Formats: sequence, structure tokens, C-alpha cells
Amino acid sequence: MNNKCLILEIPLLFEANFTDLCTEIWFIKCSKNTQLKRVMNRDKISEEEAREL
Repeated sequence: MNNKCLILEIPLLFEANFTDLCTEIWFIKCSKNTQLKRVMNRDKISEEEAREL
């Protein structure tokens, strides 16, 4: 058996009408605080700068 998996990270999946490309759609949710910490870490910016994004 040769099973393959492709993971797409598409923020506007529904708006772009790409749902027909998928057999499964997973929704991942995190708090605003977690999002803020992740962008601060990723971009090496202050909390104030991250909140402006």
C-alpha cells in the first residue's frame, strides 16, 4: 500500500474556493495571547509592534 499525505496551510481556503482539493479539512484554534506570543517570537518584535499587525 502506498498512502501519501499532503498538508496544505491555506488561511483563505474557503474564500479561494480550494475545498475541492481536500478530502479532510482540519481547523486549528489558539488564543489571541498564543498568537501574539508566536508572532513576537517569530519576528523578534515587541508586544506593541505585534499588536499593530
